[in-house]
Amino acid sequence: LHDRQEIVLADGALTKQWGFYIYHELGHVADRRLEHRLTTEFQRLTLGEMVNGKTADGFWINRFALESLEEATADAFALWIVLNHTTNPQPVFWLKPEDSDYEKIAAVMDRVLKEIAGHSHE
Repeated sequence: LHDRQEIVLADGALTKQWGFYIYHELGHVADRRLEHRLTTEFQRLTLGEMVNGKTADGFWINRFALESLEEATADAFALWIVLNHTTNPQPVFWLKPEDSDYEKIAAVMDRVLKEIAGHSHE
């Protein structure tokens, strides 16, 4: 549905993980509207390139993002929203690796967004 620019969500997306999945899908929308610059910059700041087709250690939080940088980027965008703009609890994923640091991931996304917006990073 990306070509039609539509998001189709199950009812559970509104309640599961306190809306995290909605923010995740908005991350895909922002990335697409920005011609995948979110993914390109997230990749640059976390690793430079994927190693063996995998997202950089410490920068993925659920199994779908391990082998898809676009999914890792959308998760990072969602974490940035959750940690900086809501009072929602952090999402919990069954296979989240121990080295994933939500604050670090959100901080990288904050830097990505500032760089794309033309603001120098602090």
